[in-house]
Amino acid sequence: KLPGSPGFSKRAALELYPPQDELDQLLKEDSERFLAAVERALGKPQVREPLTPVTQRFLDAPLQLQSASAELGLSSAAGLSETFRAPHFTHLGLIPLAAGGVVRRDMWEEYYDQIVAQLGLGLPIAPIDGLTRPQYPLGALDLDMELTTSHKNDVFAPGDELVIFVKNKSKKDLFVELVGTSAKLEKVILAPATTVLEAGGEFRFPPTGSLEVQGGLGHEQITLLASEEAFPAGQLLRGKGLADRVFHPFYKLARRGKQLVVEFNPAAIVKKTITIETR
Repeated sequence: KLPGSPGFSKRAALELYPPQDELDQLLKEDSERFLAAVERALGKPQVREPLTPVTQRFLDAPLQLQSASAELGLSSAAGLSETFRAPHFTHLGLIPLAAGGVVRRDMWEEYYDQIVAQLGLGLPIAPIDGLTRPQYPLGALDLDMELTTSHKNDVFAPGDELVIFVKNKSKKDLFVELVGTSAKLEKVILAPATTVLEAGGEFRFPPTGSLEVQGGLGHEQITLLASEEAFPAGQLLRGKGLADRVFHPFYKLARRGKQLVVEFNPAAIVKKTITIETR
């Protein structure tokens, strides 16, 4: 019943699990062992698992300014309300906090790394390689890049000709990397990170001719990374029975004198993804 899940094998997934009666017994034993340990620690029986209210508050409750301040590692929220009124914060949707209101947890999580960077509180680990982040950054200024295919709606039929285009509409030359993901979750690096696209120029894949769309139906993806600076190249990780991943060693450390510093800050990288459907 899972929609849009190319390469998913229900049989293989079910083989990972024992029958339901065995699972129920294992869960019951685990629950009893945990509650017994909590009772010994707190000195009295517990009516319910004590982490539940904490996780519910974290996941479901909206954030107020005081909570946001604490999650940023600040000892006080003083001045933060006025800070969130600045233009580079308002486009992140933080005005409610500045006005004494609240923001949703999912929105706070989406922009947390950008907030930390803007406040100068540290170097956030940007989830650029994350599969749940087809676009990065969200809500921030973008490099003027255009990623398209030879069909306007990105919908193809078996036998159609496919061409991928990357247009640099900005005024500076950019380093770009292009990665394709098949319907079976196999990845291929179509253009390495050393590819330089001149200002106003267009990159075409393949360089000449076109790709013929094969007969397998489903969804494929094309992912573009672009930056004004040279960035670490993607490394293809492949394992038997596993979906491919492309990993970038963004956070390698280098020693400068007595300090360790990150060699490259990926905050300036833009990630764009389009989905190609074959039907």
